Amino acid sequence: NFLKEVSPSLCKQYAYENFKDKNEHHDKKKEEKLFTFKDKPPQFKRKDKVLDSIDCLKDLPSNHIAVKFANMRKIPKQHWGILYYAEDFGAFTKELDPSSVNIGKEERLVIPFFNGQGDVVGCQGRALSMHEEVNARETLKYITVKYDKGIDRLWYGLWRVNPEKRVYVVEGPIDSLFLRNATALVGAGALKDVPSRLEDSEMTYILDNEPRNKHICAYIERLIELGRDVCIWPDDIKEKDINDMAYKMSTRKIQKIIDSNTYNGLKAKLRLTEWRKI
Repeated sequence: NFLKEVSPSLCKQYAYENFKDKNEHHDKKKEEKLFTFKDKPPQFKRKDKVLDSIDCLKDLPSNHIAVKFANMRKIPKQHWGILYYAEDFGAFTKELDPSSVNIGKEERLVIPFFNGQGDVVGCQGRALSMHEEVNARETLKYITVKYDKGIDRLWYGLWRVNPEKRVYVVEGPIDSLFLRNATALVGAGALKDVPSRLEDSEMTYILDNEPRNKHICAYIERLIELGRDVCIWPDDIKEKDINDMAYKMSTRKIQKIIDSNTYNGLKAKLRLTEWRKI
């Protein structure tokens, strides 16, 4: 009331800031409800029943299309237990979220997103094409479905990273499977906030190796402004992403390249300028 009398414009600003703070607090509570394991590792006591209708990759025969795809993409077998195959991905997404868009019947590799208790909070479906360059014109390579609409963005692998060690943040869930202690941020539009589980963690952000992509360059620029550590790929790396690099080198070498090409602050800005000219 006092502000209304002496400064109406300041009063409006105060009301807006107060409203924003309340909403941010509410969003934080929602996130903590999903990931309530900040100071201890998650405990998966059971498999979410929603996964009963699809097949786990590790249980499929070697001649199955999903297994052939995983071998072709060099996906490490140690992670096959958290990857699935849906013959009818559209039906599965309707089971996960009845309000989701009707996708239709198509087979896909299913990458579930879990919370700390092992519940599925979302999933990503990867098109199973051995010739993705041609297939990209016919269908979406990735389809992401959120089970809980209250989640602004999905962090893949958050349940299995150790926040006390350096955390590597990549663009895609499959890329995260090639690195130690990695998570994938799906929905990079909101780069400012990190989950409470990672609030005190050292983090390296790794975007695709596309210096002519304006969106990627803008993301890196924003991360640098926020004071984050970013990997800017060296000039001799021609592959677009980590998965492509795995065809030519070991995961250990990829990790070493990332660590050797991580920058922040002024050095990151200078290196980004050089990278854009490639």
